[in-house]
Order: sequence, then structure tokens, then C-alpha cells
Amino acid sequence: MHKTPGCYVARVQVPASFLMPGIYTLSAHAFQMGDRDFNPLHLADDVIRFTVCETGTDVAKYNDHKNVGVVLVNFPWTDEIFQDRDLDPRG
Repeated sequence: MHKTPGCYVARVQVPASFLMPGIYTLSAHAFQMGDRDFNPLHLADDVIRFTVCETGTDVAKYNDHKNVGVVLVNFPWTDEIFQDRDLDPRG
């Protein structure tokens, strides 16, 4: 995939009631596809930390949510070129 050079904003929407109660962190990693692998451009680990609280979901009765299961979903992503030059880290 070829992208026009520039600053981009990426967004993802996690569906309601998808994440089990607990503490989560979000990392941001940017890669460029090479001939045979991915070349890392920027790696930022644990840039956001947040807590999902139990508010009476169907799994509340199990108390220990770690025993309920793990889910992996490929969420739909969008990106667009970032136009605000005042916030462009390249100056």
C-alpha cells in the first residue's frame, strides 16, 4: 500500500461491551511494508491507559473475568492525512 508522505490521524472504534472489565493500555506502532517484512517506523508502547469498570454485564456473576475467555477481532480502521500544520511534528 502506498501512502502520500505526511502526518496522518488513525482512528478505530471498539464496539460497546467488547472489552471485559479490567485495566488496558494502548500502544501505537507504525510500520512500512518492505520486500519481505515490515520495517518499524515508530513504536510507542503504553501511550494510553484506561480502566473498563463492571457495570452489571452478563459476565458479572463470574467475578473473575480472566476465566471467561479472550477475543481477538480485526477492527475496521480508517486514516486520513492530517492538515493542521501547527501540530505537525516536522515543523
